[in-house]
Amino acid sequence: MDDWRGIFKPVLEKILRFIQDRFNAAEGSIKYIVFVGGLTNVPWVQNVLRNSFDSRHISVVFCPTPELAVVKGAIGHAMQRTPLLVTCPRHYGVGNPTDDRISWLLHKDQRYADGHSPQATFAFTYKENDPTCISIPVYGCNRADSPVSAQDHSMMRVGLFPLDLSTIDFRNVWRKEGDDDRLEYAINFKLEMAYNGSQRRLQLRALTTEGHLIGQVMNMRIKEPVHY
Repeated sequence: MDDWRGIFKPVLEKILRFIQDRFNAAEGSIKYIVFVGGLTNVPWVQNVLRNSFDSRHISVVFCPTPELAVVKGAIGHAMQRTPLLVTCPRHYGVGNPTDDRISWLLHKDQRYADGHSPQATFAFTYKENDPTCISIPVYGCNRADSPVSAQDHSMMRVGLFPLDLSTIDFRNVWRKEGDDDRLEYAINFKLEMAYNGSQRRLQLRALTTEGHLIGQVMNMRIKEPVHY
């Protein structure tokens, strides 16, 4: 036993110095020290730890199941760091500004963490003096697959996203003069759909290719999610 103590004593001294550093950093606000781990089952280790801290008016507690306490703590820590995954109740996508094609961003029965934010990229030509607010349809679909065209009868239009081009500085946009003497601007933008399934909400926003916000952010309610 004495040989074993001689081998382990330097290690135990390092542990005590580490605890002492934490104690000093807390500036006396610690009232309890709870020891866990298999080594705290050893009576000699318990005596050393207890004698090192009792004089400072600290309650030293040894867990009755120290190995199990470590496992429970590791599992609890991992669960706190693991995002909640919520099953998407249907497909969600947005229409193309120039035709009937749909860009699907979220897919039915797929599990996403809150904040998952896929994007679709679009390009179209805006003509001078045309309305600067363009309505982009937001679609939902309950089918197992997701149709390509908005003409499909299984489609549901669940909202309209207002793309407000008045917030764009057209001086920085490539342009040319059209056949009708109006300037034509090449508009490129990304439409982002953020999924917040735990709050039953979608958040949509348009961004320039440089990542600057176009117009306002739009929030939408979605049907009841299924938690996994």
